[in-house]
Amino acid sequence: MRETQRNVMVGLFVLCGLLAMGVLIVLFGQGYGLGFRSTAYMLNIRFDHAAGIKEGTLVTIGGIEVGRVHGVSFVNPEKFDQGVNVSVRMDSRFKVPQGSTARTSEPGLGMGRPPIEIIPGPADGPALASGELIFGRMNKMMESLIPPTVVSTFD
Repeated sequence: MRETQRNVMVGLFVLCGLLAMGVLIVLFGQGYGLGFRSTAYMLNIRFDHAAGIKEGTLVTIGGIEVGRVHGVSFVNPEKFDQGVNVSVRMDSRFKVPQGSTARTSEPGLGMGRPPIEIIPGPADGPALASGELIFGRMNKMMESLIPPTVVSTFD
């Protein structure tokens, strides 16, 4: 009987430890929308193409994380040339003003997925509401390695 009690106590201790670890993973992880961080709103970014953009791609303003990509889809699945819609889940602490744009770069060899950088519009402008659209630009890989101003000096 003594051994059974000890085994039950050890089992309960391990179970409590696993439960505590699971709670910490959810609280300190990127758990947008899991109830703990439900203070998010959605923005849509329209790109011509979405090379390297996947769910979970980082979205920044001034180098600070403000959200993550929630989904990527065609604007019109029947006409691929109309572009790609990138749904972004933004932290509500960061309000994006109207007139903002976005930019990112194509992924290079061994460089990983570059973040989407939002360039804020006029600071005195009204903030974008959830679900609104901004336009984005995808820089070519060579443009991110060698700035266009350097290339134009060689021409």
